[in-house]
Amino acid sequence: MGNLSNERNFTAGNSEFSYTIQVSKNASQLIDQADRLGLLDVKLWTTPEIMQEYIQSGKRIAFTAFESDKEASIEIPAGIIVGGTEEEGRLWIELLVVDIRKRRRGIASALVNKLVEYGQENQLRAIFVDIDDDNEVAAEFYKAVNFKDAGIISEYYWDSSDAIILFRRL
Repeated sequence: MGNLSNERNFTAGNSEFSYTIQVSKNASQLIDQADRLGLLDVKLWTTPEIMQEYIQSGKRIAFTAFESDKEASIEIPAGIIVGGTEEEGRLWIELLVVDIRKRRRGIASALVNKLVEYGQENQLRAIFVDIDDDNEVAAEFYKAVNFKDAGIISEYYWDSSDAIILFRRL
């Protein structure tokens, strides 16, 4: 695999920010960070044990974006993406969350691009994501990073709501 850690710089308004994207292999830490970053239902659909098993088997890859706090000399988790591989060369976005206070800084796009890069390096054919059919913000975001509509699945989620499936060829 290529370089799975990158430092990125970006500007929002009059402020400049820097963050790194790193591979994450600790499932308990990933789930706790995702929960703290605002993905409130993550503990309903997975456990640290299941996630760890998938990460160790190579069926999941996780990246965390850390923002640098130069004054405190620490790295603060700003966003997480977890991708899952399937047979037939498919890669699914299982989880994507960015701290609400750090949105609109390019973090989500960089995380998606890192997962796309991973998929390309591993000769996967396409990346997919399912989103709630009423999540217009997510639909707009994914279309902005080159995903296309693949269809709707009725009663896809545990609450019987529908899912929009989006994909991007790799």
